[in-house]
Amino acid sequence: MHTLGKPELFVNRTIKPVPSPSGLQRVYCIHKIQNVQRRAVCWVKHNYSPYDSVTSMKQELGWQTLQDRRNDT
Repeated sequence: MHTLGKPELFVNRTIKPVPSPSGLQRVYCIHKIQNVQRRAVCWVKHNYSPYDSVTSMKQELGWQTLQDRRNDT
């Protein structure tokens, strides 16, 4: 008869922190996050025109740039 308990796999295991990306991997991650923010600005403003500035729309919304947010932390 089996008793319920922790499987041996999880006993006395520590969780290692995920290393932060560095170099080109970091640049790639930042680029991907900036693209998400740019798409979010267009969605919030309901403006998908390729002729309008996403930066100016972001300023109209009062959103900080990701660089500014990183510097604040």
